[in-house]
Amino acid sequence: LGIGNNLLVTATRLKTNYGDTNLFILASAIALLILMMGISGYKLRQYIAKRDALLEEVKQANHFLTESESRFKLIFDSSPVGMILVDSDGSVIGVNQFICHLFGYDEPSLIDQSIDILVPAESREGYKWERGQYRPINAGDDNILMEKLDAFSGLCANGDVISVQIALAPIKLQSRWHTLVSV
Repeated sequence: LGIGNNLLVTATRLKTNYGDTNLFILASAIALLILMMGISGYKLRQYIAKRDALLEEVKQANHFLTESESRFKLIFDSSPVGMILVDSDGSVIGVNQFICHLFGYDEPSLIDQSIDILVPAESREGYKWERGQYRPINAGDDNILMEKLDAFSGLCANGDVISVQIALAPIKLQSRWHTLVSV
């Protein structure tokens, strides 16, 4: 406002001294423009401050997310129980170190593979992976499968067949159903 008032006073003096109306209008327009720029500059500084605050919040949120993911991975991999995360199509999307050690695979070898890679062909016979569970191909055979889950056979990378107990738990991640297989 100080600059705008000074320009207005200067323009008035010019008009009085020289009688030029156009000069007065020009100076008034410049004063108004500077006044508007001052207001716009203030708003711009407010927007920049808000943007910087939001960017700091996003930065903190990303830090907490990364920290949370690291903590989850540490707990998942350190679990004394084998865990396999399987999507609704039967593809492995996550395994912990216990599973890798038990079956003799490294993690990348299992990711994006069918869960069937860990099940001997004779144990898969008559069943299919459907909606997060092994289901019998013939309807009405659900009870047979549940009895077999207690003494399920697993197929190791070296071809050995081992006896394992498994439990299936449905989990909804990113609006899609998955299954957590505990071994």
